[in-house]
Amino acid sequence: MQSDDSDDGLFDDLEEGLDDDFDLGGFRERRMEELRAQIDTMQKMKETNYGRYTEYKNEKDLISTTAKAKRCLVHFFHTDFRRCKIMDKHLEKLAAKHFDTLFLRANVANVPFLVTKLEIKVLPCVVGFVDGLSKLKIVGFEELEGGDDFSTASLELGLIQSGVIDPNPARGGPGRPSPSGQGTAGRRGIRGASSRREGDDSSDDD
Repeated sequence: MQSDDSDDGLFDDLEEGLDDDFDLGGFRERRMEELRAQIDTMQKMKETNYGRYTEYKNEKDLISTTAKAKRCLVHFFHTDFRRCKIMDKHLEKLAAKHFDTLFLRANVANVPFLVTKLEIKVLPCVVGFVDGLSKLKIVGFEELEGGDDFSTASLELGLIQSGVIDPNPARGGPGRPSPSGQGTAGRRGIRGASSRREGDDSSDDD
């Protein structure tokens, strides 16, 4: 976020190239209002679960949250699986960066209905939602370049391409329109989300 001094310098530079009819005062005021609104949005997010990597232990609460959130993703994990811990590490980093998306995790032992409904057979499994509709399903590490050594940036790119996170996190926020035309995974809510690997009957990874 730019400081007031930085904005003043920017406006001074712009002023020289503007014609006499341009309302510089109005422009400056609108810009400052936008900055204040962004700060207010970020503060409200920090007071909720935005910006954090949060575990849900109640299945009904998880279903309700995914249905209401503009953007969210859920990592379905098991405590004994090493790769789930690797995924946790990357998602925790992204949660602190992308305040426009809820980053959630759920132990598969606590959400048996969702495990069955979403046909979760390989862990880790990450499901992304936009407006309550499934947009992304990452199963294991097969789609992540580098296997166990995949980078946070590569995971972030996939989430951006699917619309689950905003490409401009500093300007994001609840209610911000999602990128259009992105993501071709599922289109249904968590109660009927479709899998990208309908025929996959592999056992849990690791």
